[in-house]
Amino acid sequence: MSALAGIDIALWDLKARKLGVPIHQLLGGKVRQKVQVYAWIGGDRPSDVAEAGKERLAQGFRAVKYLAFHFPKHIDVADKLVLG
Repeated sequence: MSALAGIDIALWDLKARKLGVPIHQLLGGKVRQKVQVYAWIGGDRPSDVAEAGKERLAQGFRAVKYLAFHFPKHIDVADKLVLG
């Protein structure tokens, strides 16, 4: 389905370029002036994560995403799947 979505947006892009208009105009026009985004942060220790969060806050971000726990190694579950 991701491939179909990629083809779909590529076709919208081609049509918009041909008409010389932004894609959002073809899809009904602008619906908002701003879009809230988040920043990803990381770190091996809680203090690293806290520091990274403070840095993102100082940069103007109001939301962050991070991995809440550390995986010491890659977990492979493929060999544990049972195919019936």
